[in-house]
Amino acid sequence: MKNNFYNSWNKKLPKINAKILRWFLFPLSILLLVILFLIVQFGNPFNLNAFKPKNIHEFSGVYFDLPKPMLILDEGYYPEGFRPEALLIGYGNFDSESTLTEKKTTPSELNGKRMRIRGTLLSGDGKLLIEVTDGAASILSLDKSISYPVQQTRPEPALLKGVILDPKCWFGGTKPLEGMVNKSCAIQGISGGTPPLFRVEKDGQNIYYVLESTSVEQINKVVLEFVAEAVLISGQILSQNGWNVLRTNAEQIIYLNEK
Repeated sequence: MKNNFYNSWNKKLPKINAKILRWFLFPLSILLLVILFLIVQFGNPFNLNAFKPKNIHEFSGVYFDLPKPMLILDEGYYPEGFRPEALLIGYGNFDSESTLTEKKTTPSELNGKRMRIRGTLLSGDGKLLIEVTDGAASILSLDKSISYPVQQTRPEPALLKGVILDPKCWFGGTKPLEGMVNKSCAIQGISGGTPPLFRVEKDGQNIYYVLESTSVEQINKVVLEFVAEAVLISGQILSQNGWNVLRTNAEQIIYLNEK
């Protein structure tokens, strides 16, 4: 009778043991491949959002204050695969408008003017944001000799389902913050003046809208109780200088309370 006990010092594995291992390892490897496929296919996708606090660069473009302070970047000043319309956000939780006007320059004086600034780039999902990290000193040069016109489309009624978010929280990391962490970050940022965005999913893609108020109440106060939650918003949509805009008010936002 043959001894099928395997000894570590024996270089050859008994045939019956080898046959059993082959029959065991083959389906196991197939199972692992199926599991990997399911993880890649249905798991959360990797996100290329990025924010490097010490990665300060110079940017050149045309400044507009609609829909929010922004810079339409010149060619060569934005990464491949992204649009050139970069929203400007303040350092920390401050809004960029008050930051840029510390030198008593009004937004209307800057509107449509070509400028060079220093700032920290945030990127993700095809969108760009620039944090004016150095405050008013972020403006390196300003050319007032030419004023470029605002580009705007006609408003249209809309009813959209999505999530209100803080762009710095959403685009500021290697993966968007989720759940209570995202809600806490969004409340803090929007309370400080960061312009709120509305993210709508359509055909597997994210569409972002800058929110504007149709009432006397500031939009940041209007949306604060709804941030990071599924909501239904009715209002008017349009495009201003390359950014989608959704104009609404508190009465037109419905909390969906989805699980």
